[in-house]
Amino acid sequence: MTRPKPIYDEIRTSHLKKVQSNDIELCHDFEIEKDNGNRGYVLQISLENGFYEYEEFISQFILLEPDQYYVKRKDLHLTVFEFCSVRADYSNYANLIDAYRSIAGNILLNFRPFCISFCGTVFTSGSGIISGYDDDILLEIRRSLRKDLQLSGLPNLERYESKTAHVSFMAYRQKFADDSRFLDIIEKNRKTFIGNFLVEKMELVEHDWYNRHETKRVIEEYKLEKIS
Repeated sequence: MTRPKPIYDEIRTSHLKKVQSNDIELCHDFEIEKDNGNRGYVLQISLENGFYEYEEFISQFILLEPDQYYVKRKDLHLTVFEFCSVRADYSNYANLIDAYRSIAGNILLNFRPFCISFCGTVFTSGSGIISGYDDDILLEIRRSLRKDLQLSGLPNLERYESKTAHVSFMAYRQKFADDSRFLDIIEKNRKTFIGNFLVEKMELVEHDWYNRHETKRVIEEYKLEKIS
C-alpha cells in the first residue's frame, strides 16, 4: 500500500480549475521536435528498463488525445536532483561536473536499493505526471545533496525544490480535443495503482528538457549497494 501524500492533492487542487476549463499551457516554446541546444546536469533515475506497466497505462490517454506529447519509454526518467537545471548557458558550469560527480557519489554511498510505487496521476495546467511514493527517500537524498553543495561553496541551480517522486509523462501541444471525456479519464485514474520500480542505480547526466535519448550523455552511473 502507498502512503497518501497530501502534496499531490495540493498540486491537483491548485490547477484543477484551469484543467477543467481547458485553460492549459501549450508547450510550443520548448520546441519539442527540435534541439534548441539547452542542457543541464542532473542526477536521475532512468525508467527505460523497468516500470513495464507504463506504456499500457498511458495508452488510454493517447487514445483520447493522440496529438499531445507523451514521453517515450527510452526517455522516461525521474529527476532526483538538478545540479544545474536545463538552461542556455549550462556550459558555463561544465567546470563543476567533477564536483557534482564527487558529491553525488559520496551521498549515494549511504543509500541502499529502494522501491518506488507509482499510483495515480496529477494533471497541472502544463503537464501530466504520475504520482510516485518512495517513503521520502528522495527527499533525504536531496537534502543531503543541497547540504554538501552549500558546504562546498557551490551554487544551487535547481529550478525549485522538488518534494515528490513524480514522473512527467505528458505535455500539451494543443487544447484538449474532447475535454469532457479527458476529464473523466483523469478522474478515473486519480488513484489507480500502476506499478512498482526497484531503484538500484542512478545516473548523473547531461540532458535536454525532455531527456531525449539522442541528446543525453551519461556522465557517471552510481549503483546503490545492497547490504551484504
